Amino acid sequence: MIQFYTIKGAGRLTSCIGPCLWFFEEIDLKYQLIQIDLTKNENKGRLYLHINPNGKIPALNDDGFILSESSAINFYIAEKYKPEFLGSTLSEKTNITQWILWSITQFEPYVASLFINATKPFDERDIQDIQISKFKITEYTNLLNNHLKSNKFIAGDKMSLADIHLASFMHIHSILHTQISAFNNFKRWYQSMMSREALKKLENKKLLTLSQTI
Repeated sequence: MIQFYTIKGAGRLTSCIGPCLWFFEEIDLKYQLIQIDLTKNENKGRLYLHINPNGKIPALNDDGFILSESSAINFYIAEKYKPEFLGSTLSEKTNITQWILWSITQFEPYVASLFINATKPFDERDIQDIQISKFKITEYTNLLNNHLKSNKFIAGDKMSLADIHLASFMHIHSILHTQISAFNNFKRWYQSMMSREALKKLENKKLLTLSQTI
C-alpha cells in the first residue's frame, strides 16, 4: 500500500501537503498515513532521512518507490491511477503543467513569505515585504481572474490537477479574508473548488485545517 508521510496534526491547505491530501481524497486513493512530528524533529531523524534526505514533508513510498516534492507526487499518482487529471491531449497536458509551474514559481513564494513573517514576533516582521506579498497575490489573482473569463477550470472545461494545486494555495485569500467580489470569474471558480467534498472529508479527519488566520 502507498505510504504518505505528512505532518502530525492538521496541516494547512496552503502548504506542500495540502494539494497531495486533497488529490488523494478526490480520487479515493487508498493510502497509509504516516505522521511526522516536527516538534520532535522527527523529519531530521535517521529513519525519515532515509525516506527523504532533504528532511522535508511530504514524501511517498509506493512499494519501495520513494518520491518527495508534492507536485512530483501528484503527477506520479495521477499518471498511475487517474491520468484524466493530467489532460487528454498534448495541449491540455502542457497547459496543466504550465499553470502548476506558474503557481510554484510566481504565486507561492509570496504566500510563503506571508507565513514566514507570521512566525516572527510582531516587531520583527518585515512590513514592506508583507505589503509587497499582498500586492503580488492580488496582481496574480487578477491575472487568473482574466484567464478564467473563458475557462470553466484552469485548463479548460474539466477539473484537473492544476485546479487542485492552484486552489490549495489560493486559499490564502480565505486566510487573509480578502474581498474577492471584484474578481467574478475567480470567485466562481474558487468557491466551486472550496466546496469539494474531498476537502470536507479531510477537515473532518483533522488532516487539514481550512480555518486559519495569520
